[in-house]
Amino acid sequence: METQPTAWKHQKELVKHLLTRDAVAMNWEMGTGKTRAIIDYIRESKSTRVLVVCPKSVIPVWAEELETHGHAIGGADAASLLTFSGEKNHRLFIRHPRNITVVNYEAVWRDPLASAIMTLRWDLVVWDEAHRLKSPRGKASRFAARLRKRADTVALLSGTMLPHSPLDAFGVYRAADPDLFGKTFTMFRARYAVTDYKFPGIVRAWTNQDEMRAKLATITQTVKKADVLKLPDQMHVRRYVELEPAARRIYDSVATQFWAEVDDGAIVAGNALTRLLRLQQLTSGVAVTADERLLRVDEGKNNALSDILDGLPDDEPVVVFSRFRADLAAVAQCAKSAAREPLELSGRENQYSTWKNERTGGEVLNAQIQAGGVGVNLSRAAYCVYYSVGFSLSDFVKSLARTHRAGQTRKVSYYHLLARDTVDAKVYAALAARKRVIDAVLGQRPALAGLTSGATA
Repeated sequence: METQPTAWKHQKELVKHLLTRDAVAMNWEMGTGKTRAIIDYIRESKSTRVLVVCPKSVIPVWAEELETHGHAIGGADAASLLTFSGEKNHRLFIRHPRNITVVNYEAVWRDPLASAIMTLRWDLVVWDEAHRLKSPRGKASRFAARLRKRADTVALLSGTMLPHSPLDAFGVYRAADPDLFGKTFTMFRARYAVTDYKFPGIVRAWTNQDEMRAKLATITQTVKKADVLKLPDQMHVRRYVELEPAARRIYDSVATQFWAEVDDGAIVAGNALTRLLRLQQLTSGVAVTADERLLRVDEGKNNALSDILDGLPDDEPVVVFSRFRADLAAVAQCAKSAAREPLELSGRENQYSTWKNERTGGEVLNAQIQAGGVGVNLSRAAYCVYYSVGFSLSDFVKSLARTHRAGQTRKVSYYHLLARDTVDAKVYAALAARKRVIDAVLGQRPALAGLTSGATA
């Protein structure tokens, strides 16, 4: 997120609120500054042992925010963040010098990490994207309930605290207040829903909903983008992903060869395009074999996109821009997995009118940037994800203007998916500076194999 030197009013109010409570559910829309508010609370509360649990793709966001607002935690040296990657790259966490540990949902409940966490007393436990705890029998949700006994204060963070059903409240809120809805999900469900006799997972009617809302209100704070007057009309958020080891080896090999040929004079601006395309495809997780077959070698951007879609209301329309046909296929699969309808706008398919006029909610316009950046009005969406971009500055600028234009009544959030230490950062830096991409990429040789802008997150 772009630098925000002064805390907003709603962030300051959250800090004051949490200083007098032992639990809060921050039902704040995406882009309203949840992470910054928690960092400020850590400073004010003088918390010295903090655990943050979040999706894997969000770990770099916490790292970036801790670095940006390092002063907020007692002057700790945020630049000395350490990153650890475990077996199969699914156990990933960072440690901050002031005993702030950030770990992903897939790792937190697994031993030996889980046992180590349970032996400690935590000043604060943060569940970022807390809607992931909605399944009461899920391993992460059950661990969160156990961990509540080891935490002085718990904060739940989500833009959609109850994404699919009021029954999601049991698993989510149990992590903050185990007494709010009783001890068992069966009793909770019987209190607030009338279910099918043979299939209890099917809800026929809702009951006692006013009572439920009153209970939720005791620990919930809601912030909507439309109500935060100081938010800019456009917000650009970078989501960094780490290439998996196999993909990283392939990328570094191709990048090393690329720069060797640049040094030899075999590659110059005029003939660099094809080789840069290969590097860019790898950042999207696709390798091109010697016989021109496409081979998926990484799921980083897919997982990051899934995290974003999962964090939005079910009826929120979304635009996802990408460059390659393989990217279009990956985006469509992510949309389907999130129970959203993918509608394509590309050189081969035009379902724009269907997306524009559809009102059932949640549809993903899967747009190839060359096609989606021209002659269409995408102001129905206030959330736009760039899975990948081309080298055309014109296409990029036009695509930004498709959502932020006349007819847009909401603040627009743009999410840029970037593979760390790859050509992605150089391409985005060039586009942001309104430079010709290929010239900018070739103009500065990276210090290490793989192209990098030196940005941290």
